Amino acid sequence: EPAATLTDREPDVALRQAAADGKLSSNAEIRAQVMRILNDGEIDKPRILRFFQEYFGYTRAIDVFKDSATRKAAGFRGKNDWHPNFFVSDADLLVQWIVERDKDVLRELLTTPKTFAVTGNTKAANGVKKSPTKPFNAFAQTALDIYELKLERKDWTDERPFDMPRAHRMGLLTHPAWLIAHSTNFDNHAIHRGRWIRERLLGGLIPDLPVTVDAQLPDEPDKPLRERMRVTRKAYCWKCHQHMDPLGLPLEQFDHFGRFRTTELKLPVDTSGGI
Repeated sequence: EPAATLTDREPDVALRQAAADGKLSSNAEIRAQVMRILNDGEIDKPRILRFFQEYFGYTRAIDVFKDSATRKAAGFRGKNDWHPNFFVSDADLLVQWIVERDKDVLRELLTTPKTFAVTGNTKAANGVKKSPTKPFNAFAQTALDIYELKLERKDWTDERPFDMPRAHRMGLLTHPAWLIAHSTNFDNHAIHRGRWIRERLLGGLIPDLPVTVDAQLPDEPDKPLRERMRVTRKAYCWKCHQHMDPLGLPLEQFDHFGRFRTTELKLPVDTSGGI
């Protein structure tokens, strides 16, 4: 059903009339209605965005808990300093912008250095929008710092994307929304990131975790994540982890807040990996 599939709404007048006239009986007639709806900019099509949300999984960033002690240790400035929904909203707009341009969509989603910035609908975001002459509020500035965007308040807009550093960012897999979604309270989740790449991007399949396996990394806060993941290289574990870990570990160049980094625990970050 074209309306339900694309719009989450009841059929519009044209679609109801086509049905009444018996003009939805062939693939060609259905295709014509689908193309009409797709090409009508006045018809909202939320399910297209929802497909990409579910495919990339970046909306889960909102549900990843970062407690106050973790935020304080990471250098955040106050109680109202963490709103991951900003990044999710920014990613939503980026997806919609690329889809609307309709040119090499998947390639663009995986390679663009662009992002919208501070577009969320929270009180903090509204404060940005309603006060064009004031400095950015605390979290808006934190978000811009994570994006590595050097913006003056007068130059900010939520109507077009900005370029993040091309040497550091390329596509949604380096966007803070995706990086946060594939993290925990304390850490990156290199295994989950690698599994996403293997299954969603490369079309592979990783078996579910056997119930007999205790899937815990050593609690060693003085050691980098890569070193604590040594336990996955045991022969029994490596049969599956060899298809995930080398894909996720290159993204250790970002911390679990989505910030670019070159060191972890004062040690150089090892971004080596492979397929």
